Amino acid sequence: MCYWQRALAVVGALLAVAAAVGADEIAPDQTELRVLAPRNYQVFQRQSRSRGTVRINGRIRGRCDRAEARILGTSSAGLLPGRWQTIAAGRAAHSFFAELPVTPGGWYRVEVRALDGARVVAQSSADHVGVGELFLCGPPPAAPSPAAELGAYRPGRDLASALVGSDWAHLQDDAQSGASPVGAFLSAFGSALASRLRLPVGLIAVDGESASVRDWQPMGAGYRAILARALPLGPGGFRGMLWPASQPTSARLSATDYSSQLTALIEGVREEAGWEFPWFMGQAESGRLREAQVALWDAGLLEPGPDPDAATGPPNSPPAPVRDSTPDARALARIWADRIATRVGYIIR
Repeated sequence: MCYWQRALAVVGALLAVAAAVGADEIAPDQTELRVLAPRNYQVFQRQSRSRGTVRINGRIRGRCDRAEARILGTSSAGLLPGRWQTIAAGRAAHSFFAELPVTPGGWYRVEVRALDGARVVAQSSADHVGVGELFLCGPPPAAPSPAAELGAYRPGRDLASALVGSDWAHLQDDAQSGASPVGAFLSAFGSALASRLRLPVGLIAVDGESASVRDWQPMGAGYRAILARALPLGPGGFRGMLWPASQPTSARLSATDYSSQLTALIEGVREEAGWEFPWFMGQAESGRLREAQVALWDAGLLEPGPDPDAATGPPNSPPAPVRDSTPDARALARIWADRIATRVGYIIR
């Protein structure tokens, strides 16, 4: 390459870099508002029957001397005030975090705006934000089936949602495929629980397919996945852990090994999370493993989920496996919803 060709190549590279830098800059008369929370269909855990909070955080780039937010909608107690509240001012306005008190309910509309003096320079909104019950969710009762086999389901008052990856998804009837982003069991559970509580219900599925406690031991991939979901929520930031799986792959464990591994999992996660949250677990089908669970229930480590055999049909019918994509899974989900609704009512009474 000759000199002038090399010179043109250098100039071209410099122009490309300048364009890239310029693309990331904000013009003096523009302001960029990025709201990280709440996201559309996000659910926050309520603190009591009448008290909850919505967490608002984000960033502002450009001209701004304060940030404001308001919550609009109707709760069980009536119309929300809907007043604008200052959540950051001055230099702090360019990175804001606030928790606004609100009566549990939803869906609410949350609006955030940036102001420069009396002028609104940027604004953003989330049209569906709930304050209700939030759960971490472990493995479902059986391995998930392909989406095509899931069938359609109907949401309870359209008040159930799930965190899928980094985005919240509305658990609603999909007219085209009927597929759910979190599987038939959790979708049916969220729908049924929202109907019983008449509140938004949020489900956060923990990544991991195995139902064996051996695959969720401290420092393993499943263990870290639980912490990745639990730690950002903080103490009291969710109601508890749902572990609906009846542990079919743990049947080869002795009762002693099963008990010690389950104890290590639960105590380790609670210690690192910094609080003693409830752990609701499905009853094992194996006799010796169920006996081990009963001992852990008596010790206060676990809270028992429903008996999977209760969702298998008429009283005199033989037990059948509970599969994630069958009517049995939906029947079991309704029984789980009854159990959890009763327990939640007891906790917050």
